Amino acid sequence: MSHLMTLLGIGMGVAFVLLWTQDFLRAYKLSGSFNRFLCSPKARETFYFLLVIFIPIRIVNSTQFGGILASDDGFSLSIFSVTFALGISLFWFWYVRALDMFEREPVGSLFLTFLMSCVTIWLVFPYHDLLHSWGFKLNGEPLNDWWYCVIGIGLIEEFVKIIPFLIMLRLSKQVNEPFDYIFYGSVSALGFAFIENIQYLKEWHLTSVLGRTLYASLAHMFFTSLITYGMAIAHYKKPDWKPFALPVMLVVAAVFHGFYDFWLINEAVNMPWVTSLFFLVSMQVWMTMKNNLVNLSPFYSNESLDWEKSMRYRIVNGLAAISYLAYLGIFLLEGSKQANDFLQGAWVHNIYVFLFIALNFGAHEIIPGHVENLIFQDNPLRMLLPRFFAIRTKTGKRILLAKMLSSAAYEGGFAGAIEGITPLNGTLGRRVIYNGDRECYLLELDEYVELGEAFLGTRLLISNASKDHNIADPELHPIRIFSLLTDKGKMNGEIPLADARLIGHVLSRGV
Repeated sequence: MSHLMTLLGIGMGVAFVLLWTQDFLRAYKLSGSFNRFLCSPKARETFYFLLVIFIPIRIVNSTQFGGILASDDGFSLSIFSVTFALGISLFWFWYVRALDMFEREPVGSLFLTFLMSCVTIWLVFPYHDLLHSWGFKLNGEPLNDWWYCVIGIGLIEEFVKIIPFLIMLRLSKQVNEPFDYIFYGSVSALGFAFIENIQYLKEWHLTSVLGRTLYASLAHMFFTSLITYGMAIAHYKKPDWKPFALPVMLVVAAVFHGFYDFWLINEAVNMPWVTSLFFLVSMQVWMTMKNNLVNLSPFYSNESLDWEKSMRYRIVNGLAAISYLAYLGIFLLEGSKQANDFLQGAWVHNIYVFLFIALNFGAHEIIPGHVENLIFQDNPLRMLLPRFFAIRTKTGKRILLAKMLSSAAYEGGFAGAIEGITPLNGTLGRRVIYNGDRECYLLELDEYVELGEAFLGTRLLISNASKDHNIADPELHPIRIFSLLTDKGKMNGEIPLADARLIGHVLSRGV
């Protein structure tokens, strides 16, 4: 399995380099000049990435500082362990906070949640001691270890991690939109992971840093998010289920947590690859849960939608920075050989998951009101593949309707009327789904356009008609325009088929 993951990682790496190169060249083309390109986000991202990689490699392989911080008392290792554990939590905190785009949470409330979780984690030990006093502990027998992983690890840890979230939910007014449930739950999980990561990083002399960053911390966030997602859906979509959401989802999270740990812990079955596959699927599910709760925000507005289009590259740079700084740390503690062995092993075994996370976590599709299925219905095997080609939301982009290309007969004179007043300028508004097409938008024209009794300025739907362009590309390309009988469907993210009528095709471009 490890060889397969390595081969997949190599293939993924090549594909990602091609994707980065494509975006790099597109950014250069759009900049118009080399000097302007040097100031662009894409140039900065590439420059930072190269610095993060080559400077540590240069230091490790051409200086004499290897092992200068080695000490018998382990003080330097302890400092490094705390620093990297905090860095891991801060990095994932930055990522989740970036999704909180409509109603930003105060840092004080989030810090309090994190701090409470750093304290409540110590409740794990008396619960473990109690179970052990009853003779319930890991013993290598599969059935016993399975139940211990579910109850002795999963149930106890998920119960402890949910306490800070429940305190914030009941005693503060900050958890006031759907995404806040996952946000505060994730911050609580990061506090728990921070304390736990210190122990593991110190025990493994920093060599576990990539595993703690990519697997353990994200898994903790996912399991806690299962509970808080269920509570959010019950509160905002299924109120009859509210009394059952917490206990039911706590059990679900405990079972999933136990399943994750069992294949790593029990040597009799010796199938850690099951955990790897489960982790990939769980990250897809977590991605969809986050996206769904962002979509359900009651604070949604086109003006506040400012999604970071370079998120996937920022994640790559952040993860690379953690990895190569740990590489430097191991060099200072152990020497160049140990550092280079760590770096080689880290990338050989983790490149696929590294890029899987970066590509997925930068592939949100904001469709207000829409709740996506947590498992891909068309092809569940796609859960093991990254979202290379997610369609980024274009809300807020300006477009020009240049001229009519063709018309639909049953819309009468609508096409002719539009043709008579083109060109028209407008702004892409709320994103919706129509007839299965996920790249449709309500178009807000700069000026009112009346077509008989239809007030087209507030009832215009557009979708892409070109496979070679996205809907806001600066080059002229065809789009479809529809009149809307009603736009009530926008509130759940989907326009019913019968509520829109095709007017025709228009030549359009982004401006």
